[in-house]
Amino acid sequence: MLSDKEIYKVIPNTFTICCHPIRVIIKDEIIYHDEKEGDVARYGQWNEVACTIELAKSITMDGESTPLTLIQMKTSFYHELFHCFEYFSGIDYDEQRVILFSECMVQFNESELFS
Repeated sequence: MLSDKEIYKVIPNTFTICCHPIRVIIKDEIIYHDEKEGDVARYGQWNEVACTIELAKSITMDGESTPLTLIQMKTSFYHELFHCFEYFSGIDYDEQRVILFSECMVQFNESELFS
């Protein structure tokens, strides 16, 4: 499993959006209790009340814990960041748009070249 130090080299621990300080919290796992589905593992979550993005270092499915790669964590970070943008802009949440934008950002970051 990646260390917090390795993660915070590529994902910020704090930043500001629309004059609001946002904190990024790395957790070993994020479990969300859903009324219909029960306990559900999440890669990350945006909390507009606390102005935090929580990111999981691993996901447990069917009783087996799998550590996430740095690319998966970056994708999760961008995913939650775009939810943050939606919240502060007043745009309705659109999960498909957020998935697309987060994957595009990771591909951009991984493919950019500097002369």
